[in-house]
Parts: sequence; structure tokens; C-alpha cells
Amino acid sequence: EKDDLMSCALITYQLESKKPKGAPQCSLCKICSDFQHIYLVETGKSIKLCPMTLNHHAKEAKSLADYAEEQSWLKKEEVDTVIDFIGEMADCGWPLSPKWLKEHVDMICHAHLGDKFPASGVGK
Repeated sequence: EKDDLMSCALITYQLESKKPKGAPQCSLCKICSDFQHIYLVETGKSIKLCPMTLNHHAKEAKSLADYAEEQSWLKKEEVDTVIDFIGEMADCGWPLSPKWLKEHVDMICHAHLGDKFPASGVGK
């Protein structure tokens, strides 16, 4: 939820930054404050958005989803493969344990990363 909210704030900030010079622009603090308020009104939950984090993401010009994808052991296609595997196991009536899922993900990661992938695999 927080990542989605920060992504919306980032898009707003990027649009504000494209306004012509001299046109009024919202500050990072104002944008974060506005999105926090909107979220509180819509959900009844409070989420804190840090203006410095928003600034960092704006300078990086990457979405939070892109950043998260870069940090992932799995490529996008491999995530889809794992999701398909979970569906197949459910269709067959096999309960998918965390151990099975970890083994499956470890095999995929080891196949494309080789020795770069830790022997302990994913997770704790």
C-alpha cells in the first residue's frame, strides 16, 4: 500500500516538475502531506510518506516496482513460472508448502545465476 501511494506521489511530483518556470509548483512536503491525507480519508489508515524518500525516487527516475524488480532473485518471466506452478499444484489438489515453493524457486534461481546464487537459497 505504501509503495503504491509513494508511486502516485512520485508521478504527481514529476508532473509538477514539468510545469513552466514561474508557474506555481507543489513542494515535496505538500505532495506527501496531500497523499497522506487522501489515504487517511479513503481508508481510515495513516501512512507516513517521507519527502526525502520521494526526492530520492524522483532523482533516480525509477519506479518503486522497477527498483523492487531489480532487487529480486527472479526475473519477471520466472515469477510468472512460479505463479503457474502454484496454480498447477492447486489444480492437482496438492497443497503447496513453503518448503516446496522454496525448492522450486531455488532451482530456477540456481539455473540462471549459477554460483552467484547463495547455497542457502531464498528466504531466511
